Amino acid sequence: MQNKALRLAAWLLIAHFLVVAALSFAAPISPNYSHLFIKFAFLLGAAHALFAPRKRGWVPVVLYLVFILYYQLLGLWTIWSNAAMPRGTKSAMIFFWAVLNSLPVAALVLIFKPANVSALKSAPAESPTGEAVGPKA
Repeated sequence: MQNKALRLAAWLLIAHFLVVAALSFAAPISPNYSHLFIKFAFLLGAAHALFAPRKRGWVPVVLYLVFILYYQLLGLWTIWSNAAMPRGTKSAMIFFWAVLNSLPVAALVLIFKPANVSALKSAPAESPTGEAVGPKA
């Protein structure tokens, strides 16, 4: 049995990665390939944990979100502390950042709903035919 909210969260994380990767390739400077590859590896782990819920499946998801949001928050702090940049430009950058990161934040909200957390804590075992085995919650 798969939880639809967890699958939706996985698709939101995948969509966010694709948008960020497209923006980094469209930029006038070359993208940071090592950062993209590490982000992609974390995304694979997070998506696998969400498509096939298992015990402690929330850990790779949180690692992915921390990794992507950490560098973006550092960039925002650098932009906000730049005295030469007008305040309107800074506000526009923060608005763009909020819109861009609404996908992983929505995924985080879906993941940590109580029913989804219980699915990630103790995922039911499945038989080879795909039916749940054991006690049903």
